[in-house]
Amino acid sequence: MKGRGFNRIYLLVLLFVLLRIPCYLVSGNLTCRDQALPKTLASCEYDKDCVENAYCWNQQTCLCMTGYLVDRNRTHVQCLRTATAMGDPCTKDVQCSVTFTAQAECRDNVCQCSIGSHFQAGRCYQTVRIGQMCQTSKNCYVENSPSYCVTGFCECPFQHHPNSDGTRCIRSSFLDDQCSGDEECVAQNSRCLNVCRCNVDHVMSSDRKRCLKAANVIGESCSEHAQCQEFMTNAQCNEERCSCVEGYHQRGPVCYRSVKLGRACETHRQCVTPTNRDSNTTEVTSVDCIYGMCTCASDYTTTEDQLDCIRYSDNGTGNLQINWLALLMILASFYRF
Repeated sequence: MKGRGFNRIYLLVLLFVLLRIPCYLVSGNLTCRDQALPKTLASCEYDKDCVENAYCWNQQTCLCMTGYLVDRNRTHVQCLRTATAMGDPCTKDVQCSVTFTAQAECRDNVCQCSIGSHFQAGRCYQTVRIGQMCQTSKNCYVENSPSYCVTGFCECPFQHHPNSDGTRCIRSSFLDDQCSGDEECVAQNSRCLNVCRCNVDHVMSSDRKRCLKAANVIGESCSEHAQCQEFMTNAQCNEERCSCVEGYHQRGPVCYRSVKLGRACETHRQCVTPTNRDSNTTEVTSVDCIYGMCTCASDYTTTEDQLDCIRYSDNGTGNLQINWLALLMILASFYRF
């Protein structure tokens, strides 16, 4: 009795499973409840037993025709035409990818390379910009120029360089080379004026390969004399700073010819003494240009050696002490009249 009960349960379970499965084997043959289901890759005797674009091979199995591939899911089997050219009509990605690699897809019902890939040499390749990692030179894609995968990175060809976003390779033009646009000029801070030139606030380096920032004031950093001489005169690069050449001194941002006490001058900025030479200010300090001659300024007098100017108080005398050099100059001017 127990055995019969177990057999009944087994038969019920088997019947339930068979009802859930649309096709099953009976005595080695595939049997389906719904005879309208496609029989591709199933048993057949004639071509008419197979789905559209399939044939019965050896009166045994339905196979897709040449140029077609099997597409199936849990309920449906069909033979789809394999794409042979970009732009061929399609309904599924597999029609495109089987020919043009996984980078191809069916978009807008035609075969196209997927976004972020490009078509080259009959296949779709992932698009890699200049400077990015690549597996083959066919990954490297720029407009109107070849590019190559070198040591795992995309590079432009010889004597070319990438634009700012790595989408194009541009002919490289060096300083003084002919050019047709600013992008061709490879030196930083340069531009194209029929030939590559440095920008207005830069100067060409001595090796003619770089554009160096031109200095505007004494004291700015530099590496070559030309940087100090573009906007200033009588200046040089000394110990990586712009300074005045021999015989000149700093007054404010520029250099003036050095004139000693008692010598002819045009402006007080030219006048110097041993203790009043380079200065960031342009105002009168201890020395002035009076009646065309360098002399001590107001409240200052000359030292005993007549080479420098000191305050009256520093000389140990009162403010009434006379600046003899200035007095002689004043008397000389009256004498001329």
